[in-house]
Amino acid sequence: MEQMPEGSAPDLNRRIALLAAILLSAFFTVAPLSPKALTLSAGLIALTGAVVGWRGLPLLPPATRMLWIAFALYVASALLSLINNEEWHRAGARFEKYHPFLFAIPITGWLALSRPRLKTALLTGMLGAAATLTATALYEQLALGVERVGYLTGHEPNIFGHLASLVALPLFGYGLFGHCDRRLRMALLLGGVGTVYSIMATGTRGALLAFTGGFVVMGAAWFLRNGICRKRLLQLTTLLLAGIGIVALTFALSDFWRAHWERLLSEPAQFMAGDTRYTSIGARMTLWLSGWKTAMANFWIGTGIGDNQLDYDRLMAAGELPPFPDNSHFHLHNIFIDALASTGIIGLTAMVSAVFIVPAIHFSRQLRSGASDSGQDPAAAIGLGILTNGFLFGMTYSWLYIRGLHFFLLLLLALIVLSTPVRHVQSAEK
Repeated sequence: MEQMPEGSAPDLNRRIALLAAILLSAFFTVAPLSPKALTLSAGLIALTGAVVGWRGLPLLPPATRMLWIAFALYVASALLSLINNEEWHRAGARFEKYHPFLFAIPITGWLALSRPRLKTALLTGMLGAAATLTATALYEQLALGVERVGYLTGHEPNIFGHLASLVALPLFGYGLFGHCDRRLRMALLLGGVGTVYSIMATGTRGALLAFTGGFVVMGAAWFLRNGICRKRLLQLTTLLLAGIGIVALTFALSDFWRAHWERLLSEPAQFMAGDTRYTSIGARMTLWLSGWKTAMANFWIGTGIGDNQLDYDRLMAAGELPPFPDNSHFHLHNIFIDALASTGIIGLTAMVSAVFIVPAIHFSRQLRSGASDSGQDPAAAIGLGILTNGFLFGMTYSWLYIRGLHFFLLLLLALIVLSTPVRHVQSAEK
């Protein structure tokens, strides 16, 4: 790495680390409060990372470059799809969901420079987010008496529940597997319980399933790497039994949750029988059918990132879709079908590679490596849990195309840096 004048680099690196810690902790804490808070704080992080982050990229191992290539190809596939695009205003709005993956490159360098403080910043932000999520859910449910929490924040229940599911995984991961004192471990686990309550209070089936899948993969990854000790097994079993008890109690006491899950069985059959009365699953299946038909007509590069709504309306007018009323959201409630329809098989391949495959290879490689520091293994296991979460939730909701610099992306970048062996970033600590 290029050397700064003697005496200036260590001081500058300390300031960069402190700034990153403050901004990252603040971002995670305020992001659940409103879309505007998420967007503004994310924008500040992106701009700051773009200015200072390039200095930190050489600290990361060469294998990390595959992630940057994948990010760049993902953005390039969106640009390629514009050949077929008609709705340019909507294309501009959708592209705001792609270019954060270019900003992610210097942001990761910034986080690498800030690694001495990064774990503390992440845990502070996760605890702050847990407090924000839990307090909001309690206020909406107990004081306002709402059936599904999340609307007060402007995120609406699906996104609010997904944010809670993302926060719960690092809290439980570090609480169970991290090297921390008893008080911090208790705070992390209590914060995790609060976020699980927040997920349940949203009534979002996809978020609950995404959290459950992520938790299972995270635990399996840790135990495959480190083996099973009696203490950890007891803690994990206690948490699983407590979680099952909470879910069972919720189903027993909540008519809404019982009916919500019963509809998961009845609504698909209703849709397949030709019943076009509006249902959550019927609406989604209509959107997925629209995406599939659009993709088959524009297989390689898609219809264009701005045309999902236009194509949906055309197919509906032509009678090629079940006539569901008011089923129009500008996204298709499935990140894979959404990517396939708008950017074709090229864009879908780039998205899956950039968001899931390349990060999963990174985390798996770190878990397989022989030597690791005290924080590397938990970060890698949590990272695999986060990827599982995003994959499962993406099958029912187009979360990737709702916000710009998404909560998921910053959490993923922080875990990538924390799971990187210390020898590659030890210069940042000097």
